[in-house]
Amino acid sequence: MTNRTRWAALLCAVPTLLYVALLIFQPQRDGLILWPRAFDAGLAALAPLCGGVVVFVASALLLLRDWSDMPTRRQRIVLVGMVVFGGLFLQWAAVRVTHADVFAEIMRRTYAWKTGGYWTVGAGVTDVVDFIGSYVQRAPNYPVHQMRHPPGLSLIFWLGTRIFELMPGVADSLAAWLRATSCQSLVSVDVPSAQMASGVFGAAVEVMAAMAAIVPLYALVRRLSGARAAAIAALLYSLTPGFGLWVAQFDRGLALFTPLILLLCERFVQSRRAGWMLAAGTMLSVATFLTFGAAPIGLIAAVYTVVRMVWDEFKGEARAKVSGRMGGFLPVLSDLVRGGAAALLGTALIWGTAYVWTGLNVFALYDVVFDSHLGIEFPFWPFVVWHPWDMLTMAGLPIAAAALLSVFGGSASARGKTVSFAAAFIVPLVILSELHVARGETGRVWLYFTPIAVAAAAVVLRSRAALCVVVFALLGVQTIAQNSLMRVHMYGYMPETLPVESVPASAVVVDTRFGASGQIALVAYEIDELVAGREGAIQLFWQRMSDEPVPVSFRSFVHVATDANDQARVAQADGLPMQEAYPTTCWAKGQVVVDVQHFGVNADAVGEYPIFVGLYDPIGGQRPPTFASPPAQQMYGSVLLPTKARVSEKSE
Repeated sequence: MTNRTRWAALLCAVPTLLYVALLIFQPQRDGLILWPRAFDAGLAALAPLCGGVVVFVASALLLLRDWSDMPTRRQRIVLVGMVVFGGLFLQWAAVRVTHADVFAEIMRRTYAWKTGGYWTVGAGVTDVVDFIGSYVQRAPNYPVHQMRHPPGLSLIFWLGTRIFELMPGVADSLAAWLRATSCQSLVSVDVPSAQMASGVFGAAVEVMAAMAAIVPLYALVRRLSGARAAAIAALLYSLTPGFGLWVAQFDRGLALFTPLILLLCERFVQSRRAGWMLAAGTMLSVATFLTFGAAPIGLIAAVYTVVRMVWDEFKGEARAKVSGRMGGFLPVLSDLVRGGAAALLGTALIWGTAYVWTGLNVFALYDVVFDSHLGIEFPFWPFVVWHPWDMLTMAGLPIAAAALLSVFGGSASARGKTVSFAAAFIVPLVILSELHVARGETGRVWLYFTPIAVAAAAVVLRSRAALCVVVFALLGVQTIAQNSLMRVHMYGYMPETLPVESVPASAVVVDTRFGASGQIALVAYEIDELVAGREGAIQLFWQRMSDEPVPVSFRSFVHVATDANDQARVAQADGLPMQEAYPTTCWAKGQVVVDVQHFGVNADAVGEYPIFVGLYDPIGGQRPPTFASPPAQQMYGSVLLPTKARVSEKSE
């Protein structure tokens, strides 16, 4: 190993090992790691991930040892097998760390409204034209992630429903298996079988899209730097931490569009045919119809194309040839203008079609989406650092370091390619970090940067075998640590994960029922004295009484009313139970659910006030039939508690 390689290896190793040390020895949230961590996985759960990563790294290095730019048919078959089956195993092993039933966990993430809400919104769509055309008006009422995205992702589940309607027997079999995993959605667990089964279709699309990114990545790197670099890129990508950490999140699938669009841009650079840019713009149009978060891929492609063309035009020219350099600039500018116009036309294709077909106004949709997005309350300046750092950790710090090295050394032609990658990576990332609209986002949202870093790293590792070994080994270590310790899928509780609770002796016991057959009971409550102008809380103790699951995801409400008519309130709370972490559709029979409802008390409220508690269906707003035994009373579709809220004057 040469001194230069040793320094390169050190550059890759130091940040990676420091980061891994922070993951292991600093289990609380801190400034450099945005995600909570837990040391709760046993050796049996960790073994598949650790063993899988070790075998994958060893097999990759063994395969690359004899790989040239003219690989044999056997080598290509082995590469495809490793990427497909090895990639699937690593994703399975990453989920297996925290959940023994991997399939059930993937489906829970797919259905849960907190991890997207796309199934909740899209699976039940019957009129796709009306859905798209009225999306602007309906989006503010959708689950939090869905209200911030265009309709494209929901339509994946609409398509899944249509497909399973053609296979009713298969849909019935799948639905019977899946209903227990769908309770974290916001719709009834008794939806039609085809609608329930569409979750499998959506989950499969997500996994396939995430893995499909390797195909254009391989093609792009092969075109730029040969088959050996392309093989390195394909194998590295399967090993990146974010690839296994975010299974069932559609953000992984967006990474498919980055190498695909860059490959089309590269074809334009080499041929100067505007048709390639039209195709690139069309792919961007599809990506942005899925999520506006994909829009920066257009900036990535623009920066890459400009740098590639300008570098190719002027590489190797003497500084004195000023006239020649200026003479070459005009054709480049002309090509860029033609290509840019074609790309813009392609970008408008899907949106223009949606407007003509359904009346969807992209500008009105953008305003609605970002009105919601800008309501996120996050500090701005810290995220200028956290954004790129979190994204780099998802891509892999050894890859990022190797990509940085790719900018230096080599021929002018090689530097033109790697500098293009570096510019396409750095410039959009800096702009996104500085823009106000990007606050609160994380590395998961920006996984589409990962293919650029992987491609740049692969170019430099192509001719540095020793450094290639170091990068693969370090990436394996980071992937094991990150996927073992980080807890990123926080969609709420399932019955088996809810802490065991009981009704305390200090609580006021009541006899109530909600629902036509009395499926839910409010068995007790506790409320302390409230203070005017400050936050108060009430603890509600619920139980599911029915043998069958609750079919509706009810929201609970608390009204501290001015009088027994419940027409005006001095305080009120409204939300899914347990801070929206445990919908009623998930409740197990007899399990005590402690639902703490927080509310602000009016500043001028002093005295005693009646308290109403109830449930309602958020889809239609209906309250279920309500029953109560004295001293509680059923009134207005809610229960009037026997205790009044005492509000004292705020002390100075």
